[in-house]
Amino acid sequence: GDFAFEEDADAAVATLAFAEDELLVQSLPGAEESAVDAVFAEAGARVIDEIDEIDVKVLETAPGQLNQTAEKLADSGLFETFQKSYLYPPSVVPNDTLYTRQTHLPQIRAEQAWDISTGGEAVVIAVVDTGVDPDHPDLKDKIIGGRNIYDANDRFDDVMGHGTLVAGVAAAISNNAVGVTGIAWKSPILAVRVGNAEGLSSSQHIAAGILWAVGNGAKVINVSFAPLWADKVVKSAAQQAYQRGCLVVISAGNAGGLNTATGYEEVLFIGAITPENQIASFSDKGPFVDLVAPGTSIRSTSFDGAYGMANGNSFAAPIVVGVTALAWSVNPGLRPVTIREAILSTTVDLGAAGEDDTFGRGAVDAAAAVQKAAQSFDPVDTTPPTMRVSTP
Repeated sequence: GDFAFEEDADAAVATLAFAEDELLVQSLPGAEESAVDAVFAEAGARVIDEIDEIDVKVLETAPGQLNQTAEKLADSGLFETFQKSYLYPPSVVPNDTLYTRQTHLPQIRAEQAWDISTGGEAVVIAVVDTGVDPDHPDLKDKIIGGRNIYDANDRFDDVMGHGTLVAGVAAAISNNAVGVTGIAWKSPILAVRVGNAEGLSSSQHIAAGILWAVGNGAKVINVSFAPLWADKVVKSAAQQAYQRGCLVVISAGNAGGLNTATGYEEVLFIGAITPENQIASFSDKGPFVDLVAPGTSIRSTSFDGAYGMANGNSFAAPIVVGVTALAWSVNPGLRPVTIREAILSTTVDLGAAGEDDTFGRGAVDAAAAVQKAAQSFDPVDTTPPTMRVSTP
């Protein structure tokens, strides 16, 4: 009952399909053939093929008895190797026409991540922004709903183009031979308009947008407004989202300054780097920055069904949102605290060794984050909660 194939400890392997009634085995050198055959018979397995050059036999097991058969083989001590017959897909490379010009995707190792996960319908991405173009060919079939918080109605059309760019970075329709490739191919989008035609929003609207997204199924929420590290209203909304099972990702800001803000543990604050892994000149810095992602020359969906290129922390944040969606989709039961740590603990260290005020914990690594999430688990919390009233 406790038997497990050691290959499955590798997250990339554990997600693979396999032939459910087949085992691949190699006998130890010198093992008597008669003894090997006797173990096969006792385990209820029969040889259906062989690879003579490497002394591998392909066994057919009784239906539903794969693990039990492997356990009997292991107990015999006669076998050097026994493993599932894994089914490997080709490496995932999308056929979108602009994919090869999206330099940020290889920079974060997106292809390697897609070999494990391309997102999932259960991990909904909310874009809290200036709206999203509902008719864009690379977005319209990904949008499952939305809200105009700014005008208090259901028309979430983009009023200045910013939100459409953000949405495409995180989750444009991918592998459809059209336009750009989003990071989270299969994750749906909630379009939440909180800004006006000048791209401005308020604490009230951003906070309300976050909470509307939480109440309507969002799992990861992108907020590309700044500077928000000291906004207590937005902080409260983000903390409530976190407590209700969501993670909010916020752009660091484009003023290029250094400040002493410390941020807060319920969100991820994202700085921007160049293709050469240098900090972008416009990226704000400080202890509040959790990690960085590409933020220059980002190709994405733009206004009125077109495509464009943009710079800014606004577009670094949805890269992390897309990676978070990929990671969460392989293990959707994880709590936000665990998925947040999966993202942070797998970053590529840049600048001074260790965490610093410029790059935070480092640059996001999509493949490593997905692998970490697949291997993570939430321990059962059996400690009764305590509470202390500090004010009034």
